Amino acid sequence: MIKYIGILSFLLFISTNVSSQSSVTKVIYPDALGENDRRQRYFIDLLNLALEHSKKEYGPYKLIISDTPLPSVRVPQMILTTELISVMSSPETDTLNNKLLKVPIPLLMGVQGLRLSLIHEDNKNLFKNTNELASLEPLIFGQGIGWVDTKILVDNGLKVQTAAIYDSLFGMVSQKRVHAFPRGLNEIYQELEAWGEQYPNLYVDPHIALYYPLPVNFYVNPADPALKDRLVLGLNNAKDSGDFDQLFNQHFADILEKANIEKRRIFILKNQYNPSQFAPQFRRHLLPALQNVLGDAN
Repeated sequence: MIKYIGILSFLLFISTNVSSQSSVTKVIYPDALGENDRRQRYFIDLLNLALEHSKKEYGPYKLIISDTPLPSVRVPQMILTTELISVMSSPETDTLNNKLLKVPIPLLMGVQGLRLSLIHEDNKNLFKNTNELASLEPLIFGQGIGWVDTKILVDNGLKVQTAAIYDSLFGMVSQKRVHAFPRGLNEIYQELEAWGEQYPNLYVDPHIALYYPLPVNFYVNPADPALKDRLVLGLNNAKDSGDFDQLFNQHFADILEKANIEKRRIFILKNQYNPSQFAPQFRRHLLPALQNVLGDAN
C-alpha cells in the first residue's frame, strides 16, 4: 500500500510540475539589428514591465530575446508563420493593423513621430534658415527600405535615398551621399553615441524638427488574443501605478531636455498610413510638451 501511495505521490508531483511549466507564458521578442542598435532597450523593458504587472491575473512568464537579428520587414511574417517571434513593437500602419493584432496603447507618448536629423558636421547650418517645408524638397533624406517613414517623407514631397541595411545609413550621412537622416527623438542621441566613434563627423541638427503622427504599439499574432489582453492589462496597470511614466522618464527625460524642442521650427507632415492622424483620442496620448508645441495643428 505504501508503495502505491509513493507511486501516486510521484505521479502527482510530475503532473503538477508539468502543469506549472505549461502555464508559463513564453514571450519572444526580436533581437536588435546589430550590436550598435540600442533602440529596443526601452521596448524590452516596457514589455517586461507589462508582463510583470499582469502576473497576478495571468501567471508567470518567461521573456526571451531572439538570438537572431532580423530586418524589421521580416518580423510580421515570422510572427504569423513561426513560433520564433511572438511580439514586436512598430509604428502603427493600416497594413500591420490588418495583418497582426494590435495592443492599442501607444508606447512612446508621441516622441517617435518627432524627427530630428543626423547631418554631416560640415552642414551644421543646413537648416538654419529653413522656414517652410518646401525648402526641404531639393534635399535628399536617408531612410530604410520598407520603413513607413520612407513612404511618409515621399508622400510629403521629399526626396529619399533608401538602404536595405540599417547600419549603412550612418555611413551615407558621413559620406555626404544624403543630406540628412531623420530619426525619432527616442533614437537619435543613442545612435549618435553608438556610431559617433566610427563616424565622428555625424551631428544632430539643432534648428528644425519634422513631426507626423506615429504611435508605436506592440503587435502579436491574431491567433494569440490572450497575449494581447495580457499586455493591455499590464500596460494599463503599469500606467495606473506610475511605473510606465517612471520607465519612460528613465529612458527619455535627458533626451527631451537635450532636444530643446521649444526652440526648433517644427514642420507638420501628413501620415496617411495612420488612421488616427490628429484625432483627439490620439493627441491625448502625446507628451504635454508636444501638445503645447503643436498647438492646434491639423
